[in-house]
Amino acid sequence: MIECLCATCITIMIYLDNNATTRVDDRVFDAMLPFLKDVYGNPSSPCTFSRKPALAIDHARHQVAASIDADPSQIIFTSGGTESNHLGIHALLQQADAERRTIVVSPMEHPSIRNLMPTLERKGYKIVRPGVDRDGRPLPGSLESAIDETTALVIWMSANNETGTVFDKKMVGALCNDFHVKLYSDCSQSLGKHAISITRDGCDGAGFCAHKLHGPKGVGALYLRDPSGVEGLFAGGDQERGIRPGTEPVSLIVGMGEAAVIATNMIHQAGTLMAGLRDRWEATIQAALPDVVVIGSGVDRLPNTSLMIIPGCSTEGLLARLDMADVCVSSGSACTSGSHEVSHVLTAMGWRKEAEQGAVVRMSLSRFTTGDEIHDAAIRLVEAVTALRTKQAGSPI
Repeated sequence: MIECLCATCITIMIYLDNNATTRVDDRVFDAMLPFLKDVYGNPSSPCTFSRKPALAIDHARHQVAASIDADPSQIIFTSGGTESNHLGIHALLQQADAERRTIVVSPMEHPSIRNLMPTLERKGYKIVRPGVDRDGRPLPGSLESAIDETTALVIWMSANNETGTVFDKKMVGALCNDFHVKLYSDCSQSLGKHAISITRDGCDGAGFCAHKLHGPKGVGALYLRDPSGVEGLFAGGDQERGIRPGTEPVSLIVGMGEAAVIATNMIHQAGTLMAGLRDRWEATIQAALPDVVVIGSGVDRLPNTSLMIIPGCSTEGLLARLDMADVCVSSGSACTSGSHEVSHVLTAMGWRKEAEQGAVVRMSLSRFTTGDEIHDAAIRLVEAVTALRTKQAGSPI
């Protein structure tokens, strides 16, 4: 729960929007604090005072690498998931054969990738989006038929930020290998929630961010199988192999390393806890509202994520009532908030009609979420839906 700090009230908010961001773990904060206050040397300076910050970055690089089964030399620190995705995609396009001008991309990608595609189209790339089924999995044969000798890059996320659907990167990687195609995967939602072996999955590049796993905002990491010779998007110093120049934010990087270690060490324990609470959330709501649809419930999902379509009320109305009832959920990606149009994710999966006729609610837990919070939030959601349906039924036609 989160306490509201306004001067006129003390409110306990039930926070269930952890796919948007998470609270910083106390252990992460404690690890960061010295580098915010006392150990403030520039890690690129040659003086003794800067040695400890430089060693702290190296240690964090080893921590992040170990959490995804990579080598520390393959980790580049960035400002977050969006920058990691952009740097990674541009890096792999640099390494692809120049005559290959097709990019195959999942139709369910995060806006940081989806909104990059028009720019690449203007640079002469052809963008191909294979179809997916109602659970978000590639339609039979769609991915196989999309990849050929003209393909420079395949972009397929590790797990969807709205539905929680986990994708088979190993299968996609094998297809890419058959045609000597690079594979990039946005793994921002997976780290700490779903076991990752980046080499086993066949990824050539992958992006991560700290604030999805109880680390600080403003820092991320990019994995590149082969970072040699890659030119970054910015000109500057030699930091991060010159791929991401600029003075490193030591405290943030230390926080990301610590958060990655904690989340990886707790992945099975926390996953079991969150999956149980997610299932309880869905069961409580569907027992009271049998017409509620849970998206992707029949396939592998992140243990913390539940996306529902609730007939008989609007997304705007339901989210507003839940907010007044001190329950923080969302309708999908935080990067598209402010617009309650049906998301491109649900549209690609074939749920547009149902979503237009009902409310879309994404609930996402963290390892700090309690059973009492889930119980209370589910009851408040049922009450809000019932009130909205009653109001709608009593409205004049």
